[in-house]
Amino acid sequence: MTTTIRGALVPDSYSTTIDGSRADIRVTFKTPTVPSATTILDRDELLAAVAAELGVIIINRADLPEVVINGDEVKASSGPGYVATSVGWETAEKLRGVAYGWLAIAEYLDAHPPVDEAQVDALAELLVAHSAEMVSAAFTNDTSARDAARRLLATGRVTVREA
Repeated sequence: MTTTIRGALVPDSYSTTIDGSRADIRVTFKTPTVPSATTILDRDELLAAVAAELGVIIINRADLPEVVINGDEVKASSGPGYVATSVGWETAEKLRGVAYGWLAIAEYLDAHPPVDEAQVDALAELLVAHSAEMVSAAFTNDTSARDAARRLLATGRVTVREA
């Protein structure tokens, strides 16, 4: 499959053609002074750059679960114990709205992973037990130590091993 994008300022003179039919991406540029110049880009690097620079989420259709049709119902299983169904959703637009909500939550959880409360308790106990040696006086009561422990664990750089 190829897609041609015309230049924004002079559409008939400038164009970029993207050929994604191979494992790599071939991009051909045409300008009044350069009739044709092609470069080969790594697919994953190109998609990562597009996602980062344009603030978009790119989902490979090959990663979508298989759709099963059963009469009027359309189902897709995205993992053990979870089945999405079309029942109650009349249009693709409504289903996409729900999917965007779930995707927004997933993006949030990627950026703010949940903290294991047992780890918070273990670290808070260590902070209280060793407060004189390890932390300032601000962390000597239980509540402050738990808050500090939660912040430390939320960084993903601290774990507490079982003794």
